[in-house]
Order: sequence, then structure tokens, then C-alpha cells
Amino acid sequence: MDFPTPDSLREVRNWLDLPQEVMSLVFLKLEAVDILLGSQLVCSAWQKISKEPHLWHLVQIQSHQDSLKVVKIARAAVDRSCGKLVKLSMDSQATDELLQYIADR
Repeated sequence: MDFPTPDSLREVRNWLDLPQEVMSLVFLKLEAVDILLGSQLVCSAWQKISKEPHLWHLVQIQSHQDSLKVVKIARAAVDRSCGKLVKLSMDSQATDELLQYIADR
């Protein structure tokens, strides 16, 4: 049985080497808040992926954030969906204004 050598363990892989389609699949596994407040801030390539409308057709937002932040995240998700939003699921934080905003889009 061969064990990895210290030199082979030092090999570093770059996420940017992955095809964009693969990265999109990874992003589909993230929650909206994780994309908006985390992964899109990593680099310009990830920011570009985070703006793809297909990532925003099914959006679930947990209410572990304050209500103002939840509304901002919901609006950003609606905007990024480019009219392709199918389902927005959020815990009791939807205001009449937010519902009107979604309907107008």
C-alpha cells in the first residue's frame, strides 16, 4: 500500500480551475444568505457565478437573521432571478411591501 509523500500532500488545487457548470452546482447547494453574504465576496469569478439567474429560481431564507436583513436578502434574490423566481420560502418575515415588490417583478 502506497502512502502519500509529503510533497504530494503539498499540492494545492484551485477552485477556479473547476468548470463554471460545476461551480454553479456547488452554489445551488448554498442558501441565499450564504451566497449574498459570503461566497460572492470571495473573488470576482464567484461573484459572477452568484449572479446567474438559475441560482435564484428556488430560494429559501431562514429567519435566523434580523427582519430587515431578511427583507434585503429576499429583494436581492428576486432581483437576481431576473423574473425566473418560482418559489420564495421564508419564515413569517414577509411584509406587504415585500410581497408587492415580488409581485411587481
